[in-house]
Amino acid sequence: MNIIFSKFFLFALGCVCWAGGVPRGYADRFREYTEQYADPKDGARPLAASYLGGSGDEYLIAGDFLPDGTLYLAGNAFGPELEIRGHRVPVLGRDSSPPRFTMPMRNDSPQPPKSWEYRDGAAFIVRLSPDYTRITGGIRFPWGAGVLTDLVTDARGNLYIAGLVGDNFDSLGPSRRFTHESFEGDKESFLGKLKHDFSGFDWLLRFQDHSHNTPQLRVLDGGLLSFVGHNGLHVNPNGEILKAAHVGVTTGWQRGVCFSTFAQVQGDFHRSNTGREPWHRPFVHILNPDRSMRLRFYQFHNRTVGTNWSRLVSDSVMRLAAFDRNGQPVIGGWSDGGNSLWTRVPYDMTRPVGPAIRETTGRNTGLPFSTWGAWVGSFLHLNRLDFETGNPLTNTLFIAYIGGSRNVPSSVRGDNLDFSVDNDLLLSGGSASGLIQTRDHVVNTLDYGSDYIGGSFFAILTENWDNIRYSSAVPGAGQVDLQRHSSGQSGTYRFGSARVNGRTRVVAVTGAVQHDKFKPVSPVQNAFGGGTLDGLFVVLEMDTLPMSPPVTFQFPTAASRELTIGETAETLSGLFVVSSELRNNDSIVFFLDSTAKKWPLQYRANAVGNNVVDVSGSGRFALRAEGDRVELGEEGNSGKTRRLGGQDGGGRPYPDLELHVELTSRRTARGVIILCDRRLERSGPLHMQAIRPATFGMAITGKFQATKAELGLSESPADANDMVTIGWWAPGRPAPEGAAVERASTPGSRAPAAPGDP
Repeated sequence: MNIIFSKFFLFALGCVCWAGGVPRGYADRFREYTEQYADPKDGARPLAASYLGGSGDEYLIAGDFLPDGTLYLAGNAFGPELEIRGHRVPVLGRDSSPPRFTMPMRNDSPQPPKSWEYRDGAAFIVRLSPDYTRITGGIRFPWGAGVLTDLVTDARGNLYIAGLVGDNFDSLGPSRRFTHESFEGDKESFLGKLKHDFSGFDWLLRFQDHSHNTPQLRVLDGGLLSFVGHNGLHVNPNGEILKAAHVGVTTGWQRGVCFSTFAQVQGDFHRSNTGREPWHRPFVHILNPDRSMRLRFYQFHNRTVGTNWSRLVSDSVMRLAAFDRNGQPVIGGWSDGGNSLWTRVPYDMTRPVGPAIRETTGRNTGLPFSTWGAWVGSFLHLNRLDFETGNPLTNTLFIAYIGGSRNVPSSVRGDNLDFSVDNDLLLSGGSASGLIQTRDHVVNTLDYGSDYIGGSFFAILTENWDNIRYSSAVPGAGQVDLQRHSSGQSGTYRFGSARVNGRTRVVAVTGAVQHDKFKPVSPVQNAFGGGTLDGLFVVLEMDTLPMSPPVTFQFPTAASRELTIGETAETLSGLFVVSSELRNNDSIVFFLDSTAKKWPLQYRANAVGNNVVDVSGSGRFALRAEGDRVELGEEGNSGKTRRLGGQDGGGRPYPDLELHVELTSRRTARGVIILCDRRLERSGPLHMQAIRPATFGMAITGKFQATKAELGLSESPADANDMVTIGWWAPGRPAPEGAAVERASTPGSRAPAAPGDP
């Protein structure tokens, strides 16, 4: 034993570095993937691509279709005028004096106000013919009435709009003020149903809301209209409010809201220090519709992170959040370089997410992109989680590539997520050189052969994110922040989608400057309208693909790996199982010496069999860790560990470890530690912690103490009596019906028997 652990506190850290160049057998990935997705299976084809604007400054912010393909587009003009194709747009309500607006500039580039900040302009709506070559109607609001942030239609052809109220809102006509005890905010939002002939509103609501958000709309099954801003509403086509709830707007965190339930996914990162590089410890919170905590993920504590894992954590930040059409949370993550925590299961960083998804869903997921060869860069990762259990459902990497002899990944930044009516992913952002495009169906005239294509783009991915249906740079686009995700993150594209004549149509809208590389398709407007900014839209058509069936998981996620956040044992009741069948079944056993080094040695363990405990303070369980599931401590008091390994610095194998625990009360336990030829019986404290909600699982933590000599770790008589803490962490899930606790025969009986004991 002394030989095996003679260098218990002295280990060398090895590393493998990529020395540059292209690995043998790999092609130029930029050209390889550009050819692969030039004309993809089930691709989307542009039906129209055009500027839309007048001699002033304006942008588009929303669009949607009627069943016959008629397209409504909504935008806002900054002023002081609005003409489209040389014609004045009719005013709805009483007009007022236009604002004196001058576009802010920086280094010859426009710096327009964010869409939710400027309410002195004029919102406008235009209707286009089903072939998108003619304007068949339009209106604008009076100057200063407010800013329009979304527009949707339903199957009956009704048209709904939403936005933020301006000082001159009353000039639109009569409106009804709605109040609710849970609503709060510093300003007001509006929601209305426009008449088909644009002559006024069938109904128009205004209500308290927050000025620093972009209200959004979605038509739910059955024709119910959902409004999401700082507050949430469900409204029927007659304007009757069926549900009202406070939703909230985060300042620094990213936020996504489910339109049907008002459940939320939130997240960002905490910055700390590993001693090697800044630690961007990302976190994701999934909230129930009542805003109570449902699940916490990715926020791995340093107690469970070794040096190799910390590189994944430190290079990962959450940047986007949304819910898909099935009510599943989707997150977009950024990584600086090839390492990323987003490639791992959200509750277990030791498991790659791709194989875990195939194992639990039976589906392939993700594009063939990889980050090998990457140095510093911004790479976009996307993950879909199951709302009920937190298990991963879909994952992909979306990046660009530099071609030629370099053949390395290039940066891509995502700025908005949305979903088509058949749940395809609608993605927008910005790319450095080397964007992978669907080359045969793009809306630019950039030269593919020159390998410089980048800039503002949007893309469509299949529901399982395993194919690109459309991807194109849009030169000059992405100039206005249309949708707020947090104080530092916003989206520059918005999307609409509908089924038209048995196929799926998508419209992407944005604000753009004039650019000679933008390629119009059947344009409604033959040239840039004038001023600094115009609206820009692209309409695409594609086959409607069947949506994937839902996945049922046998076991829920037991717990997050965050050890310091959660409820106390008093919130727990009943029986729980520490089980080898639990999906998130990794336990941790660590050794901490008297010098307070973290961690000189740490085992990753698994439960043996099904072990039932009663949180009132009874029951037993057993953990076993094989010698090749060890994380090794480094020299000094760095608090860092390195990767899983089965041998010490001298090439000697580590021994297997067994830990048998019996609860003697709600806060104490007896245990047996078996390490090589040593068998120690100890007592010590324990803590049981609910992982919200408690029905999803609990975590049991505890510790025992022994001397180095008792454990066989002593290197000399001088340290024989030094104390070592043996700490452990184990997850549990609610016990099935009929489960029973195995109790000790008499009070004060010896610790639980080890395998082979009588």
